[in-house]
Amino acid sequence: MPDSSLARLALVESRLLPRLNALIYSNARLRSEIKRIGYAKGCRTIYNSRREVIDEYGPKLVPFTVTAIRHVVPAGRLNDMRVLSFLAMPLTIYRDRIDAELDMTAGSILQSADVAMQALFNARTKGIATERNHSANVIAPKADVAAAVGIKGAYDLDDPSQLSLACAEFLISPNARPEISTPPLPKPYVVMPNF
Repeated sequence: MPDSSLARLALVESRLLPRLNALIYSNARLRSEIKRIGYAKGCRTIYNSRREVIDEYGPKLVPFTVTAIRHVVPAGRLNDMRVLSFLAMPLTIYRDRIDAELDMTAGSILQSADVAMQALFNARTKGIATERNHSANVIAPKADVAAAVGIKGAYDLDDPSQLSLACAEFLISPNARPEISTPPLPKPYVVMPNF
């Protein structure tokens, strides 16, 4: 697997994306700010801030990502991959270890990106008036999404995963969005052991 292919992967599927999403969606204060300005404006603000941070810090992270992939993924396994993507098997099973390696080797870049993301997001939301219309934060998922993930009613914008999903659904062009046909997962069963 040539370094150029890994570098392209590191740039196109920057590991900053999930990190910055978690930074925003997992922070209760920032979720409150999204709801303060209204969900649609909040989602756009996240998108624009995230894009700017990834444009600046993503290229700096590329050589560290290439090194992390080479360090974590066995060479034979890497060379046998038909699909080179963090979103597809078999590379997905290595994501957490690659991210941990990046934390150790590129921690200062990642921390700078975190600070930049929060600063950009806060600067952009500061200038947006408070949304007074309650319905601006009552967002129902599309039927296929609701069925696939088991959401009844509107998205819970206090739940990081639902807010993230709501923003993703909002930001994806309807023409580019496939319909989800996956049925919901069955409820887990708890089996008590016999002692």
